[in-house]
Amino acid sequence: MIIKDFLLKLVSDEKHAGEMYILLSEKLEPDLAEISLKFSRKEIHHIKILSDLAEKLSDSKYEISSIIDELSPYLDSASEDKEDEEKELDENPDLLKNISKKQFFLYALKKEKDSIAIYEILRNFFKNDTSLEYIFSNLIREEEDHMYFILDEMHKLK
Repeated sequence: MIIKDFLLKLVSDEKHAGEMYILLSEKLEPDLAEISLKFSRKEIHHIKILSDLAEKLSDSKYEISSIIDELSPYLDSASEDKEDEEKELDENPDLLKNISKKQFFLYALKKEKDSIAIYEILRNFFKNDTSLEYIFSNLIREEEDHMYFILDEMHKLK
């Protein structure tokens, strides 16, 4: 698989994450809803970064087949590794409106952790290209911020 195709797959996953944060904002108190919408906008920013990167690398011969097995467990399309509830939520995001905050946060936390794992693998793959390594390092930091927010909110639920 060439990197452009994989990056376009990640664009789709980031769109899903953005939708997830919009749905979360509908479940939260106004101050937290605002934060969730901010994260949604950051996911849109990630879409732009990944789309631009896919375009930039469209003529590239970066072949990532050597890391696909490493990436597969973290992709939305790796549904055989998912629990039934997670598969159902991925296939029908509107169901997120009807789950508890705790269930939602657990689902969102898993998505953020998966994104971090993907970006870490890609950062390591591109360690000899400092500009690409830098891009993926920044994406990791932003996803970690989302994860810390989710963990903090989950802690408050107890």
